[in-house]
Amino acid sequence: MKTLFKKSSPFLHSEETCVNLKLDLLVGLLAVTVIAVIQNGLRVLAITTATAFTAWATDVLVGIFFKNANHLRAITTGLIIALLCPVTVPIWLPILSTFVTMLFTKLVLNGAYKKLFITPAIALIIMLSISPANMTVFPAVRGFNVFPVFENVETFQATSSIAQSLQYNRTPAYTLLDLFTGHYPGGMGTTCIFVILAVCIYFIFRKSMAWQVSLSMILTVTVFALIYNRTDSSLLYSVLYELTATSFIFVAVFIAGDIINAPMLTLSKIIYGFLLGTVSMVCRYMGLSEHCVVISLIVCNLLTEALDLFSLKYQIKATKHAALKI
Repeated sequence: MKTLFKKSSPFLHSEETCVNLKLDLLVGLLAVTVIAVIQNGLRVLAITTATAFTAWATDVLVGIFFKNANHLRAITTGLIIALLCPVTVPIWLPILSTFVTMLFTKLVLNGAYKKLFITPAIALIIMLSISPANMTVFPAVRGFNVFPVFENVETFQATSSIAQSLQYNRTPAYTLLDLFTGHYPGGMGTTCIFVILAVCIYFIFRKSMAWQVSLSMILTVTVFALIYNRTDSSLLYSVLYELTATSFIFVAVFIAGDIINAPMLTLSKIIYGFLLGTVSMVCRYMGLSEHCVVISLIVCNLLTEALDLFSLKYQIKATKHAALKI
């Protein structure tokens, strides 16, 4: 009979360390950032640099007194927060939310935040609470956009996001090429699906992501889109529009698929991804157009330990049952 045991760090492989996982995540985020800079100009670089530096500096400051600094993790957190924002967002908003979120997770939760909340999700909720208009209004995509680097973007041609169009049963006017190359409105680093999927393949090759969570999320939303087509187009486009709305693919790969955040056991990862996809779609059907996947992260991340416990008990029961047949 097989012996069941739970590793202290089940997300680490023999040839890898926790630093390798964080470096892989950083490499993936930098690849997405480069494409975002090409599409939207140096303003993207200014915002991502500012939030990454803010997260790092806050982590250093807190680490001086509490000895729980995690610099690489802080930098990737800052990058994710920035990339979830529209390129027209005032620079002070992601900086402020990054600073407040890092303090909250480091000082108030003091290490328990990994089991309770995912840091970028908290930051996005803060930004949506402070200035919802700046987080839900997106500029029209015209080839390669150019915006002022540091000044606030006062005037620009706004357009409906895919999620907003679906909410009002309007069919988004984007082609397959637009969806894969990122030529549609959304977070500055969340729209180029081709690059995000390429990074996902890199993560899987490196064994540095919980791919079961991401795949389960994507399959769940695909089933919802096939059952209930909210567009006047084909089922293929119904699936693609639902998957590209509200930064879903980006969140599935870079946040939900993060091994350190995800549940530990395979079955619990699959259930976790299913719950994330289901809660996201239910929120969309209830009329919440933007960032439903972040709401699902807040809700479902509270269940990760319970899911691991359920999966472990199920595995033990199945193993005992198989042993009795021998």
